Amino acid sequence: MPHKERVFKVLKEFIKLGIIMPLSFMLAPLMNFKTPISISLGIFATTLILYLLGRKLFKDNDIKHMGFFATLTILVIVIDSVFGTYLMQNNIMSYDAVIGARYYGVGNEYEGVTIASAVFGLAVLLHYKKVSKLLVVIFSLIILITSAYPSMGANVGGAISECVAYLLFIMLIYDIKIDFKKAVLLAVSAVVVVFAFAALDILSGSESHLGMFVQRIFLNGPGEILQTFGRKIQMNMQLAQTSVWVNILLVGIGVIAVLIFKPSRHFRKIMNNFPILFKGFIASMVGCIITLLVNDSGIVAASTASIYILIPLIIISIKYDNI
Repeated sequence: MPHKERVFKVLKEFIKLGIIMPLSFMLAPLMNFKTPISISLGIFATTLILYLLGRKLFKDNDIKHMGFFATLTILVIVIDSVFGTYLMQNNIMSYDAVIGARYYGVGNEYEGVTIASAVFGLAVLLHYKKVSKLLVVIFSLIILITSAYPSMGANVGGAISECVAYLLFIMLIYDIKIDFKKAVLLAVSAVVVVFAFAALDILSGSESHLGMFVQRIFLNGPGEILQTFGRKIQMNMQLAQTSVWVNILLVGIGVIAVLIFKPSRHFRKIMNNFPILFKGFIASMVGCIITLLVNDSGIVAASTASIYILIPLIIISIKYDNI
């Protein structure tokens, strides 16, 4: 094997660890370690085990390898949401009560993971004909419900972004042309989802952010919506000045924009070879943009979502540079 090819192969394996890390952070609390050193060792051990398991199952098939981790990640998030979010509450990439960050349901970091890991995992399964398009619709609906339901994920920003991203992905895989009417349908669907879960929230008496937000709209009028989104944009502007996540997001958006919207001849070949995966990347990218607008930590969520776009794009480019 030539030296250059060997270097790229090693680099490719290290890059893939980025897709494993959100899953490792989620599973590490099962070991119940308490000290920083033991927690770090637990995360390292979990990452190594997951990586070796993926290599054992899929050998040199990088797309299956990454799809396996993305699918496993969204499965763990859904199961954790159903059973009380223990893993979400106790992993180092989620809540931060000290600074007043989100402290229940699906955390802001994992909002982005939920959006893009689901789309990428389903896209890989569909690419290899492991699931039907109908199952993609059903799985998307299940993930959306567990993310938004007041007693589970309880993440309204995530529900809006997921609704748009999943519905767009479904439209794309069914080869539905996206025009102005379809764009309006996406927006209306997101609004319907918000009010449906708000109704459930109010009826159940759980008083999450969503239920209280809708109650304020009824009390104060539509101006409450503008105030809320203005506050979210202001919070994102503050995060942009202080958070390391913004650097990840800017790099991710720059690379993704160049690869998807101004593809080279080589990259256009890759797009033609993996059309379903690229439909997933487009849907996830739109999900990133929506979450920037509707979440007060949208920069964080969009950054974690971009992991499942940027890393697969880089790996596919390295792996298939001779097609």
